[in-house]
Amino acid sequence: MTAKLQDSDMTEAAAEYLWSCAEQGKLAPLSVVRRRDFGDEDNEALVSGVRRRLAAFRLGARLTEHRSGDGYEAYREPYRKLLHDLVDEWQRGDIPGGTARLMSGSVSYGALYGLARELGVEIQFWPKDIAQRVASGDLTPDEGQRMLGIQDSEIGAFVEAWTL
Repeated sequence: MTAKLQDSDMTEAAAEYLWSCAEQGKLAPLSVVRRRDFGDEDNEALVSGVRRRLAAFRLGARLTEHRSGDGYEAYREPYRKLLHDLVDEWQRGDIPGGTARLMSGSVSYGALYGLARELGVEIQFWPKDIAQRVASGDLTPDEGQRMLGIQDSEIGAFVEAWTL
């Protein structure tokens, strides 16, 4: 953390994010917690800190140790349900992997699979299956990228790694 970014900023941003998502009944990209009065470095640290706090909260940790945070406990299950529905939509192929990563705060397709396991979402497609289908021509590289939310430059290495 820099001198400007404080631990309380991350807690406050995570709390506001949870409240907003639960009240609206939909997820938002974690980038919404960025602040205009922070520079890029502080904002990246803020988003990362919020991601960590929300992950711990999702797994049962309190958002804050102070009793004033008790009200956020009511948002745990609605938040988990929103994440479950999002990851389920991704696994059904209704939304691209990039969208699922953005809206869940996942930093990689591997993190999305971890979230799916954590939330009990049935896995419809595995990375190895996608790689094999791209290698065989059943899927185009663009389709594989879309499913996983990976970049153009990553698909070749992805297919190679998963089809050895």
